[in-house]
Amino acid sequence: MRKVIREKGKIVDETKKSPLELIVEEWERDAPIDAMDIANKTLSVPILHSKYLRMLASWKTKRSKLAVKLAEVRRFKTRYYNGELTRDELQSANLPQYQYKRPLKAELEAMLLADSDVNKVQTQIEAVDTIIFALEKIMESIKDRNFTISNYLRAQAYTRGETL
Repeated sequence: MRKVIREKGKIVDETKKSPLELIVEEWERDAPIDAMDIANKTLSVPILHSKYLRMLASWKTKRSKLAVKLAEVRRFKTRYYNGELTRDELQSANLPQYQYKRPLKAELEAMLLADSDVNKVQTQIEAVDTIIFALEKIMESIKDRNFTISNYLRAQAYTRGETL
């Protein structure tokens, strides 16, 4: 189901946003600390921690699965370039028989780096790594949230001439 929303006067199809954009937008909604509601913001820290920890764990699991997939694709392509695939494997992958001489190890690595199937999975891994990085930074921010609130309260007390 498509979710169409208005954003700054423009119609945006939310299904076309990347997972990273959606996570960052969600954090932008969760991150602000309302000075008039400090108590609830302090109490919401464990909830936010749990929410983003779940997301982080999920993306790390996806990363692990993609790493396994990359190893499988690399192994399959290595067998392909070495001429080790059976006729059935070639047909199921819709690949022609590799007609060139067996590559040396360095040549094989260069061929794998240039292979579109390997690059596709590698690109997916890099995208997931970016999401994991963003979530880790969000988790750091959540971890520091009580410290930020405490500093805010100290600053407010200081401006009123009080000491804590």
